[in-house]
Amino acid sequence: MPNPTIEWGPLDSVADNSVCRIKWVLLTADPIGTAIALPEFADKTWVIGANAGDGFGGATCSLKGRNLTTEAAVVLNKAATGATATAVAAGVIATIENPLYVYPELTSVGAGATVTVTLTARRPNILRH
Repeated sequence: MPNPTIEWGPLDSVADNSVCRIKWVLLTADPIGTAIALPEFADKTWVIGANAGDGFGGATCSLKGRNLTTEAAVVLNKAATGATATAVAAGVIATIENPLYVYPELTSVGAGATVTVTLTARRPNILRH
């Protein structure tokens, strides 16, 4: 499982640590990202396959979540359409569910896939002006 790179705030122009950025690099040989727990970060936007050098090679990337480490994961839904949060080409997806654990997975691995998935998450912050 690819371990994510995690950046905690302040990020860019957000100085109150209410935003974090998590990045996984999924490969045909290593298609399941390590699950992370971010329940307090309710707004989640995913950028899939948009880095230089990324290629799907026929792969399908699914955004998954679960509430227990022992339960089966479910594919999250897109906020805009309610359809399952999957991508076969570069794109941006906002998800509406907020399970305890979230992670990306190449559910169809393709041939020679390298797909970078970046999650930007924001939590409500009562100290924000």
